Amino acid sequence: MGNGSAFRHTSGGNQDSARYDVNSGTTASLRANGTSYDVFLSFRGEDTRHSFTDHLYKELVRVGIRTFRDNDEIERGQELKPEIEKAIQSSEASIIVLSENYATSTWCLDELLMILEQMKECNHFVIPVFYHVDPSDVRKQNKTFDIKVKRSSRWTHDNVVSWKAALTKVANLTGFVLTGPETKLIKDIVDAIYSKLDCKQVYLPPNLTGMNARYKEISFWLEHSHAEFLAICGMGGSGKSTLAQYIVYSNWRKFENICILECISSRCKEKHDLLKLQEELLKDLVGGKNRRIPSVCQGTLKIEEVLQNKKALIVLDDIVDSNQLETLLGTRNINNQSKIIITTRENNVGTWFKSTSRRYHEYKIKLLDEDESLELLCCHAFGSKIPKEGYEEVAKEVLQYCEGNPLALEVLGSSLFEHNSISSWRSALNLFGKDIHFDIFSVLKRSYDSLPYDIDKELFLHIACFFVGMDINYVVKILEPDYSAISRIKTLTKRCLLYVAPNKKLMMHRLLQDMGKRLVDQESRIVTSRSRVWRNRESYDTLEKSGTTSQTMKGLALDLNILKEEEGLEDIEMLYEFNIMSTSLPDINIPKMMPEYILETTSTSLSFRVPECPRKRELIGINVTFRYTISGDDWIWFAKIKTTNHVELIYNPKVFGKPEPGKVAIWLSYWPIGNKLNVHDIVNVSIIVMSGLEILECFASLVYTNDKVENDIFERNIDLVEIGGGDLLGFKLSTGAYYLCRRDFFELMELGRLTPGWLRTLVSHTDAIDDTGKFLLLNYFWVF
Repeated sequence: MGNGSAFRHTSGGNQDSARYDVNSGTTASLRANGTSYDVFLSFRGEDTRHSFTDHLYKELVRVGIRTFRDNDEIERGQELKPEIEKAIQSSEASIIVLSENYATSTWCLDELLMILEQMKECNHFVIPVFYHVDPSDVRKQNKTFDIKVKRSSRWTHDNVVSWKAALTKVANLTGFVLTGPETKLIKDIVDAIYSKLDCKQVYLPPNLTGMNARYKEISFWLEHSHAEFLAICGMGGSGKSTLAQYIVYSNWRKFENICILECISSRCKEKHDLLKLQEELLKDLVGGKNRRIPSVCQGTLKIEEVLQNKKALIVLDDIVDSNQLETLLGTRNINNQSKIIITTRENNVGTWFKSTSRRYHEYKIKLLDEDESLELLCCHAFGSKIPKEGYEEVAKEVLQYCEGNPLALEVLGSSLFEHNSISSWRSALNLFGKDIHFDIFSVLKRSYDSLPYDIDKELFLHIACFFVGMDINYVVKILEPDYSAISRIKTLTKRCLLYVAPNKKLMMHRLLQDMGKRLVDQESRIVTSRSRVWRNRESYDTLEKSGTTSQTMKGLALDLNILKEEEGLEDIEMLYEFNIMSTSLPDINIPKMMPEYILETTSTSLSFRVPECPRKRELIGINVTFRYTISGDDWIWFAKIKTTNHVELIYNPKVFGKPEPGKVAIWLSYWPIGNKLNVHDIVNVSIIVMSGLEILECFASLVYTNDKVENDIFERNIDLVEIGGGDLLGFKLSTGAYYLCRRDFFELMELGRLTPGWLRTLVSHTDAIDDTGKFLLLNYFWVF
């Protein structure tokens, strides 16, 4: 035995956290009964109660180690008190002070038996201290440790045999022998017990919710499964790390060693970072001071050797790929009594174990349900499990935003704690969807940062801004050429950044979507300098000011119907788009609104020759008008003008009036193309209907200067919405025709609600359509 500490050992867990949280009603009970201690002190009162043991007890308490010491003088021959048994059973460790008269007390010997039994059953940690006695005397039962059978109800033959065996066993344990100053011995004992206890103690935050239910779902793996590994998978903030800590908190006593390596992905930026993690792992598994490892490969080999013999519980938090796992643990078999927990944002980790004989169980963590979410939010926002009176609706809005993510519920609940009025809550809730709390953003962004390719990141941002909730086949069709969508969507799904709903819709957790949009917002304070624009007002302003997009922009979305609701623009009646003015009105019959030259037909197409221009007048454009009713859900139609002078315009308006079923409406439009028309040119006007409309009448007329069309029709206190006027080169087909449409009909085609031949119906030349059914634009830009 040495006179120094034999148990120098540091924690691989959360060293900065409080050691316990025994008052939390939602955490697991650390021990079987209501009391809990770090250390049980076993000693002979008449030898050391008021000297060495008293000094040791005070030093243990001073450093924060909760210690049980019985202060009552016990008569010899008396049975152990029930509270002593409970104290031993509810302590992590015991210090046995073996002094000269220790073995003369049946009380002390019974304590020794119970402590050794606890060590055998529950990995109870035991430190013997040989105080002014020789360890060999204890081992061989010499001198005062030579106990014999006596005429007493306690000193029976069976008891003496058991006590002798216990004395031999405790003497063979590594401990401390007093060979110098007592103060030095006490310091070494306290250091050793502190280090040993610290490596097994795990902090759990208060107000945990739903953990018991999830723990029950994986209890089979702990108790009965032969699988050494448990992979807990899920999105950032879903509670993976907390569940792993909960498992350790509830089961640490069953294992010899505990190790928790936290935030591995963020700590592994360089090669040498893995070396530091290996050193931490080895230190926790074998004890002692920091162990220097010459290289990563040597560290892997050493860890493999240790894991074959240790009964350990290990947590590897936030593993990104199999290389990290292999470097930390190697590939050889481990002790079948060990359990290793991996937390990861990667779904389907089975590929990590294909090349080894190791067995694993995968658990996809469930987000909180509505009741659990409400309880967790209220605990942080109100300090109770239910909302304050009157706050039920605003609390429900927070739940809808968080969608069961525990981190978000905790962060937002804590941030709302000081908001002591409903109006203050409302003000805070207005940020939802516009910005995301930094603490939530920073956690979720780790998943984005860990994506292996830049194209994965670009695809994630594109989906977050434009494609959430759309049919996956449609999304793949659109994005495959630019983003290798088929394979990269699989990567995003494996990283828990996306999922496909049963109805084949591509879905993303709202917080992840907000995180992606925040990343785009951070690209520039100038909207037009960002890679993507999706907010309707910003999209509208971008198109209104420039009529096109910047070189840096990769996508833009605009929904005028939502824009009207957001901005209160219910009076929008006139659309200015691609230099074309149009509006939809209830059926009207005003002779003044029709210019002098009019052609009408009951067909959906007409043609006419451009006549000589009237004297002192100039041809400036064409009016196209038709009366219609609607049916069905999809209103798909195009207005087309084609001339013998090689003018070809195909137009579908972004905004189009939809009258009630059975009602008739009229669509009016003005096309300012007079400078492209020559006398005697033949003009063909057609309304091409794919579905949803019945054309009752179709009109066309030439517009000349002084016709005052604006006064007769368009200047009737009608607000003008201008979208994308100006340069139309971005919408020019390879045939020379212009496809003037900002609506996306390809999704309907992918879903079988629009036949693929619709493109050829519009375009005269088939070489304007590629093999995938898309237009070949000379300088195209999609507006979704």
